[in-house]
Amino acid sequence: MGHSHKRRDDRRRARQRSGYRTSAARLPQRHRAVARLMGFEPPAETLSGFNVRKIGEGVMTPTICVDHGGELAELHALPGYTALQTELSPPLY
Repeated sequence: MGHSHKRRDDRRRARQRSGYRTSAARLPQRHRAVARLMGFEPPAETLSGFNVRKIGEGVMTPTICVDHGGELAELHALPGYTALQTELSPPLY
């Protein structure tokens, strides 16, 4: 093996040891994807339903952070938002 291959392999091993590249197989179960859905509305409704279930199961803090780059009315119109809003107390703003 030439020096350039050895250096490249050494760099790759260093990245892997440092956690630079994390594969999903190495992640703990709590950090893995809940579901993979196509489109926009079905995933929004599924995510809301998942959150409603988790809140109903008694999570420690029923707090949800949403990063939305549009009008607030668009967020309120998402499928499943009403069910999520009624499950949370105090209500979402």
